[in-house]
Amino acid sequence: MDETPKTKLSGRALKPGMCNKCKVETPSIIVKRAEFCRSCFLDSVGHRFRGNLSKSSIPEGSKLMVAFSGGPSSRALLQTMNDYCRVDPENSRKKRKFPEFCVCYVDQSSILDSHASDASKITAIVNSYQRELFIVSLEAVFEEHAPALLKTHIGVDDTISASSSFNIELEKNAKKVDSRLLVQQMFGTLSSMTSKEDLLHYLTLHTLVREAKAQGCAGILLGDTATSVAINVISNTCKGRGLSLPADIMDSEWYQDVHILRPMRDILSKEIGIFNRLSKLETVAHSSLTTFMAPKASISRLSQDFIVGLEKEFPATVSTVARTAFKIQTNHLSKKQCPLCEGPVDSTDNFASIDSSAETPGYPCKPICETKPSFECCSDDKTTTACCAQNVNKNEQVNVYPLLCYACRNIAHDFPKQKTTQSPSPNQHDVPLPAYIAHNSFRRLSQNELRNQISDFLIEDDNSVSY
Repeated sequence: MDETPKTKLSGRALKPGMCNKCKVETPSIIVKRAEFCRSCFLDSVGHRFRGNLSKSSIPEGSKLMVAFSGGPSSRALLQTMNDYCRVDPENSRKKRKFPEFCVCYVDQSSILDSHASDASKITAIVNSYQRELFIVSLEAVFEEHAPALLKTHIGVDDTISASSSFNIELEKNAKKVDSRLLVQQMFGTLSSMTSKEDLLHYLTLHTLVREAKAQGCAGILLGDTATSVAINVISNTCKGRGLSLPADIMDSEWYQDVHILRPMRDILSKEIGIFNRLSKLETVAHSSLTTFMAPKASISRLSQDFIVGLEKEFPATVSTVARTAFKIQTNHLSKKQCPLCEGPVDSTDNFASIDSSAETPGYPCKPICETKPSFECCSDDKTTTACCAQNVNKNEQVNVYPLLCYACRNIAHDFPKQKTTQSPSPNQHDVPLPAYIAHNSFRRLSQNELRNQISDFLIEDDNSVSY
């Protein structure tokens, strides 16, 4: 009876000077006080990637899109995804769950000048894998529809505080302006580096989701590592995005048509660097908004400095924070959508709920239309004959502030505003915003108006619990 446990322990016992996994080769890599040889380390990274990808609820055979920036994480993501889809020569009949994928690169050179020459490098890397590449510029968010305008000098009067007003307007006959200039003008009005980083992230994710839908992809693969997840947990919590943590750090089904996958969420940034070095993968070095800035330049930058500093002294910091955050569960899938970040809004919060704001103007939407007899909201940007289509094309203003989540309200505070009782400054102009913000707001208001019209016919759930 005593020999069996001893046998098992002897098989698991670490051999000094040998790889902790195969116990044959000489180790050359040390990660979290564990020693691995080159082959076992590469297999470990690939195994964790395949394990996380196989847990996805996306139907088998669906097409995926790799979000590629050229950085270390996305470079390793592209390599591991290509290895995953490669046919096994020893077992050619073995099929992968996702045999096809394409690559998308969002060009941010309109905001970051250092990215101007990245497109050619990205193209060369992706072409070496013989994969389809889509390059989309960040300013494409202004090319979907005519841009919306943030009314900086007519948005607030004596009865409404400046902090609760974020009036935007869709123009019917907007003049064609260089979209690159619009992006620069929008970011130029923001003074907080935290707001700039958040807005850049939201616009980039919106661009990726839109492109994935256009190419018929069922999911987007992001290169978020365990280190970046731990940083996002701290920074997003500080920004008031605790409700959306499951959607921001794990595989998410928040975007109904496109799933967000993070198959590298169990891999440290240090491991990514070692993987790229051993695999001889070329990366594209580029700067961010806070590169070479002090740690206090933004909340994300400060969170990064905090996590990385702790990780140096305590190697289990990132794993502890990430694994703890993965256990967080919220009812975010049942929440309404924020027009700006397109994430969940906590409707139970009096400050974040549209129903708690009295000054929010309703947007007309009749339940029965002569030209479109349906209870479906017809105030869609693609509608041309429905009863509400004419209202969408008019210069309509809407106060988006009550519809925003807490984190996006902080961005709204950073935009310039002026009371109507004050004379407009000659140098003050309306701030351009992507039109999708206005369209999302109109859709939210229309859905709310429709719910009010049919509220007498709805059955309330007596067992419902408010969180």
